[in-house]
Amino acid sequence: MPSETLQLFYSTRPRRNRRRAKHPVLRAFAKVVLWIVAVGIVLTILYKLGVFQAPMRPVYVAVGFAL
Repeated sequence: MPSETLQLFYSTRPRRNRRRAKHPVLRAFAKVVLWIVAVGIVLTILYKLGVFQAPMRPVYVAVGFAL
């Protein structure tokens, strides 16, 4: 057997695992859902930290008694 037939040529670049291509509409929908969930988490954290609360100001009540 000639020596050329026994050589195995492998690429120096590793190939990624080949998976079945996902549908682009499903991928876009998943991205939108993930962004909505991420924004919701950030808003919840900011709300718990008190970022969205109105500043507390002292309330002065003027009470007058007329006799």
